Amino acid sequence: MSEERRHTDKLSKLAIKVVQHHQVCKCGVEYVATLLAGMDFSAGKCPICRSKHRAEMEAKEKTAQIAAIAARRREYREESGIPSKFMNSDFSNFDSKCPGNIGKVVKICWEYAEKFPIASRPKYSSILLLGANGLGKSHLAAAIGHRVLDRWQGDPDRNMIKFISEPDLLASIQATYNFSFEEKKIRPCEDDILNECITVPLLILDDVGKEQRRDMAFVQRILFRLIDGRYKTDRPMLLTTNKAAGELEDYLSAGTEDKASFSRLLEMCQGKFLKLTGEDYRR
Repeated sequence: MSEERRHTDKLSKLAIKVVQHHQVCKCGVEYVATLLAGMDFSAGKCPICRSKHRAEMEAKEKTAQIAAIAARRREYREESGIPSKFMNSDFSNFDSKCPGNIGKVVKICWEYAEKFPIASRPKYSSILLLGANGLGKSHLAAAIGHRVLDRWQGDPDRNMIKFISEPDLLASIQATYNFSFEEKKIRPCEDDILNECITVPLLILDDVGKEQRRDMAFVQRILFRLIDGRYKTDRPMLLTTNKAAGELEDYLSAGTEDKASFSRLLEMCQGKFLKLTGEDYRR
C-alpha cells in the first residue's frame, strides 16, 4: 500500500472528508488529486511538477542562505580589525618565491588556516611568526584571518577573528584611564577590551614589541592577562614580532625573572616558533 493511500485511509478514519479525482496538470499529465475537506493540496500540479517546484524552492532558499552568509562574512571581515592595507592580502597574492624559507612558512600557515576549527572549539595550537621587518609577517597573519573567515559557513554566528596590533591594543586600554565619569558608563573599559581579545576564537596580535615603551610593567601586565586568559581557555592566538625568541622572552618579562607569559606562549605554540628568513621585499 502506498504512503499516500495509507495517509488517505488514516484521514478517512478521522472522519475527514477525502475525495480523489482525476485532474490534468499544466504540463498535460493526468494525475489523481486528493481533496481533503474540499481543499486541493496538489496546487494543480502532478507529482513530477510538485517535485520540480520543491527543488526550485529549495534551490532559491539555498541561494538566499549563501548570499546571507556572504553578506555576514563581509561584515565580520570589516569588523575584524584587519587593516585596510591588508584587506585584500591573502595567500593568493603572497610572493612565496622570495629568498629564504618563506615558501615553507607559507605552506605551514595555509595548513593552519585550513585546519582551524570553525564550528567546534577543540584545543588548537598557537602560532608565533618571528622575523625581521619586511618579510611579510603581517600579510601572512592577515591571510590566515581571511582564510578562516572564508571557511566560515554561518555557525557559530559570531566573528571568528580579531586582528589588532600591540601598539593599538595598549593605546586603547590606556585611553580608558582618561574617560570621564559619563564616558565610563557607555564606553568599553580595560576589562571589556581584554575580554573581547580573550574570547574571540582566533586572536591575531600583530607587531608585538615593535615600540619601545617606558612603562614596561604595564605592558607585561596587559600581555600576561591576555596570554594567560587564552591559555586557560584553550584558545589559540597568532602573534607576529620582529624580535628573536630570546628578546621576546625578555620583553614579556619586562626585565624581571617572571617568565610566565613566555612559558605559556611556548606551550600554546607546542614548542614551535616560525622564524622567517629572507630579504625585505619592500626594498
